[in-house]
Amino acid sequence: MKSHSLTIATIFASTLALAKPGISLAGTENDAGGSGGPPTSELPKSATGIALGAAKLSPLAQELVEQMPALRHLARSGAQLFDAGSTHGLRAVVARQREEFMILQVTPDGEAIVAGVQTDLSADLLLTIAGRDESRVTELGASHGMRGLFVRNGRQFQVFYATPDGERVIPGVMWDASGKNITREQVAPLPGWRRQ
Repeated sequence: MKSHSLTIATIFASTLALAKPGISLAGTENDAGGSGGPPTSELPKSATGIALGAAKLSPLAQELVEQMPALRHLARSGAQLFDAGSTHGLRAVVARQREEFMILQVTPDGEAIVAGVQTDLSADLLLTIAGRDESRVTELGASHGMRGLFVRNGRQFQVFYATPDGERVIPGVMWDASGKNITREQVAPLPGWRRQ
């Protein structure tokens, strides 16, 4: 049985490994001119949380972390977790480990996370923009209460997850509480995509 490790560094590394040149997944650039790596600058800190301009993120309550296996695993790996609020049926969390940070959306069951930020697009608007054509959009099914969409744009693609209410989509990669890359498993059987 293969052991999985769910840490911020693992999420970044596997997100980049999933992406092909010229394809953006979870906000990373992976082209000849892009860095392809995570931002590493330090954020201003405060004693009780992270201060970002006028906003302040508070540490996530320990009882909430213990209720959500994906967050519990991250916390046990040494990540600091900060509450970024709840919207559209998901809790947003900032995970920070040393110089790295990641914005995560916790799935409704707490068993997985999506590394990404909610956009202002609804799932319906995304499908309208993409053309609702099966050659451009492939339904990946529901995983952990979230509908996955594989959207092609010419030779490039992006994976999106719809919030439970369908009012927002998140471009990103889904991980379960054991560290398994669910997105990679979802896209592996699709024609034209191959693991690098």
